[in-house]
Amino acid sequence: MYSTFVDHPNRTHAARTKPVDDVDSRITAALAYIDRHYGGQLSIHDLASMVGLSPSRFAHLFKEITGFSIMKYLKLVRLEAAKRLLAETNDGIKSVAAAVNLPDRSHFVRDFRKVHGVSPTRYRLAAVSRRMAEMAAK
Repeated sequence: MYSTFVDHPNRTHAARTKPVDDVDSRITAALAYIDRHYGGQLSIHDLASMVGLSPSRFAHLFKEITGFSIMKYLKLVRLEAAKRLLAETNDGIKSVAAAVNLPDRSHFVRDFRKVHGVSPTRYRLAAVSRRMAEMAAK
């Protein structure tokens, strides 16, 4: 998922972001863990402990390497997963939000729109239209 956000338009501090080749293995491990466990409760303290860093050092390194705060990255990963669920399932918006651990529907809709440029409902409608057009073309 890291590479998905390297060129994300909302990324900050691009000049300070290190090339992927220079990524600290501890941060790589944390990124992989976040990508696999985004639906659970993740804290900076737990992630830092997992990779053997203090929370402040971990947060500093993470932002230096990715250009995102840990919580911003986690939210982006969750919103990307929500996008996939909206396109691939018929689950309601509230269920999708809960599945990616963004249970407050109004915050989820606001954040989704901010990141993806459309509401979750409009995104789903567009995804369904694309799927139907692909099936009709076959």
